[in-house]
Amino acid sequence: MASPRFLPAVSAAWNQEGNRGARPETTVFSRISDLGVPEPGIFQGRTIDSPLAWVMNTGFVMGGLGILAVATTVTGRIRTLMVTLGAITAVGHTLVGLMHTFVEAAQNGTLVLHFTGAFLAILGGNILAVTLGGYWRKQAPTKRIGNAVLAVGIVGLVAVVVLGFTAMSQVAPQRTNRTHHRL
Repeated sequence: MASPRFLPAVSAAWNQEGNRGARPETTVFSRISDLGVPEPGIFQGRTIDSPLAWVMNTGFVMGGLGILAVATTVTGRIRTLMVTLGAITAVGHTLVGLMHTFVEAAQNGTLVLHFTGAFLAILGGNILAVTLGGYWRKQAPTKRIGNAVLAVGIVGLVAVVVLGFTAMSQVAPQRTNRTHHRL
């Protein structure tokens, strides 16, 4: 495992002028969606350059198909619900892998498909985890993993709520400031 001193050194080297740009690569400036954009450019003020975008996009599509495949292995009365949630999640992952966040997508109207896919993948995946975890924890052979999967799904759903409130708190001041300046 990397030492705590190693990570800042790597980050500093990565962010040096001439490596990836002068702007630091942090979660404040970068988004996971940027990793799947096949063409370098600037979008919403962010420099996007992901030479291995195909790896990210293939991973999203294959991950979604894998989730659907696992969901179809569930038997019993919960099967229909699991396959439905798996399909929703797979559609979301596929949309994220095929529709990208870049200038042309914003201009031609396909950007909404990427964000719809992200919403379906995140929410569907977490609801799927809660449902599957709850189902597995009722059976002796899968009780421990069921508890873990349930916990991961709950943490994921809480994170979605926190993310939603965080995003709203960042947008609200901008709207307030625009309204204030118009008065």
